[in-house]
Order: sequence, then structure tokens, then C-alpha cells
Amino acid sequence: MSERLAVARRAAAIGIGWWMMRDGEVRGAGSPPDSPPAVLEEAPAKDSPPPPPAPPEPPVDAPSRDAAPPTSGVYSPAMATSVIRVRTRLEGTPPRMRPVRFDADPECGKQQSTAVPEETIVSRDGLLANAVVFVSRGAERWTFRPPEEPVVLDQRGCMYVPHVFTVMAGQPVHIRNSDPVMHNVHGIPRVNREFNRSQLKGAKEIETRFEKAELGIIIKCDVHGWMRSFAGVFDHPFHAVTDGDGSAVLRLPPGEYEVAVWHEKLPAPEAQRVRVGEGATSDAEFRFVVK
Repeated sequence: MSERLAVARRAAAIGIGWWMMRDGEVRGAGSPPDSPPAVLEEAPAKDSPPPPPAPPEPPVDAPSRDAAPPTSGVYSPAMATSVIRVRTRLEGTPPRMRPVRFDADPECGKQQSTAVPEETIVSRDGLLANAVVFVSRGAERWTFRPPEEPVVLDQRGCMYVPHVFTVMAGQPVHIRNSDPVMHNVHGIPRVNREFNRSQLKGAKEIETRFEKAELGIIIKCDVHGWMRSFAGVFDHPFHAVTDGDGSAVLRLPPGEYEVAVWHEKLPAPEAQRVRVGEGATSDAEFRFVVK
């Protein structure tokens, strides 16, 4: 009995040892308990190029003396530090201007002590008056506020004075009657609103405004057919009318512009590109040809 018990104990000991040896082979002696694998960061390769540097800031050029003004913003008259002088000439023999006949109204005849020629083409020594001079390109970089000071168109001596005038869109135009007779003020635009109003002697001024740019608006008197004036309306202040010596001055900011001219009767020459520096004066000359 005791011998059988001893044999059983030896067999059990052998089995336990065998399992312990097997487990050691699998796990390895002294192995720690299972744990999740560590995550290793990948080291950059030694020959990898460095990251590119940040792009440098673009250089800021110093403003040129003749640089154009800012490309946007509200225009101020203080910016007009430069001048473009324009001269208009007439080539060829101008037609003879007939004297105005005031017979239709004796009162008009009393206002004139001498014969008054038509004002269609006024030229002296080859210099042309009553031509509209204006910037046709280059003013669009700003926005403009129309002046509140009115342009005055007078009816004096049964003639419109001035014969040609310019005004900004939205600027008031006051039409005055300085004659002792009734006049009829008839504006005939193509783009703006037409108006037709009578004006008795001593009546208050008629105020009107042209809201859109338009060149060559006719203003006439239906009572006195010889009375006629022309208006040029612009969306900027860079415009003028040549005087008796064919000259006009445009005051504007420095920069490059396209300058054009217009006349009620004569075909206009081509526009010209004119560049003017800060505080400088540039000249332009236009030649109208009588054919």
C-alpha cells in the first residue's frame, strides 16, 4: 500500500515538472507578464532635406515722384497739385460768321449797340475759342462729389452767356434772365431729362441739374431762335472751355491721363495721352481742321 502511494507521488511530481519546463520554453524563464507592444516614433532619415524656409516679404518700393495717385478713394481738390495747359488751334480758313439779326424782337435790338456775330466758330490768329477740353481717361480711379456752387448761365443782350460751359453731373445750374424781355429756356439733352420753361423779365433764376455725363447738350430759346448755348456735363471736375486765345487749364493730381476736346461744329482731333508730375505743368495742343 505504501509502495503504491510513493509511486503515485513520484508520477505527480514528474507531471508538474514537465508542465513547468514546457511553460518556461514558451515564455522564457523570468519573462514578465504580457503587455501591449510599445509604439516607436520613426526617426527622420539623416539625408532628408531640411524644410524650406518661409518666403520673404515682398520689398516695398519707394513711391516715385511721378507716381500716379491712389487707385481708389474720394477725390479732394487739395490733390490737384499739377497742371495740364491745353491750346486749341484752327487750321484752314474759318467760315465767316454772320451778324445776329435781332429784328424778331426790337427790345433785343436795343440791347446791342453794335452788330454781334454768330458764335459758332470764334477764332483769332488761328486760335480757337469755345472748345471743351476734358479728361477722357484717368479720372476713374476716384469718386467725386459734385460742387454745391452753381454754374450761372445768363441771358444778357438776348444772347446766352457763356456760349459754351461745363459742369459736373449733379452740380446746380442757375439760369438767369438779365434782359427786359421774356425768354424761353429749352434744354434738349440726349441722355438727361429735357426741360422747357419760360422766364419773364425780373423772374427768379431757374435751377436745374444734369444728373448724367453728356457732351454737347443744346440749350436754346424758342422765342429768339438765334439764342443757343452748349453744355458739357462730366462725372469728374477735370474739364474747361478754351477762351479767346484758345487756351484752357486743367488742374489735377499727378499721373497719366487721356485728354480730349470737343467743338460744336468742327470734328475733333484725336485724344492725347499726357503725363504730368507732382507740382509740374505739361502742355498739349490740338488742331482743328476746317475742310
